[in-house]
Amino acid sequence: MQVANKPWLILSAAIVMGGVGTFLANRHIHDQIDAAKASVNDEQKKKRQVVVVKADHLRGAQLTKDDLAVREIDETFANADMVSPGKYEDILNRRLILPMHNGQPVQWTFLDAGQPATFSGQVPPGMRALTFQVDDINSMSGMIVPGDKIDYSPQSNGVKIR
Repeated sequence: MQVANKPWLILSAAIVMGGVGTFLANRHIHDQIDAAKASVNDEQKKKRQVVVVKADHLRGAQLTKDDLAVREIDETFANADMVSPGKYEDILNRRLILPMHNGQPVQWTFLDAGQPATFSGQVPPGMRALTFQVDDINSMSGMIVPGDKIDYSPQSNGVKIR
């Protein structure tokens, strides 16, 4: 009789051990998932306040209080060049050297160094500026600088600077 019970005993032990193994593996997987969720939640809680523009701005636009706002962004998307709210006053009345879009964080590299606007930055969009050839003594150098966009129009014998 003892020989007949041995296979059932082994089968019963295998089923119990399989159940315990399944339970422990399931518990381990859920612990790992909970730890990953907690890690993601911790990362999402790390926010940083930065200064952003409220509307689209063209190159050469002067920034005023009405153009700027403070927003929170994830720390993972922030970089050291973004203007913090503590430096808000330092960027007022500075001009953009690159166009910016609504909600885009202001970066120090997007701003001029506080120098006067270039000649092309003073010409409103849609307007034309004419230049005349003069000698070095009677001229004002630096009116057109590298990076200015020039559109020659033969009809008006002038240049359009954007």
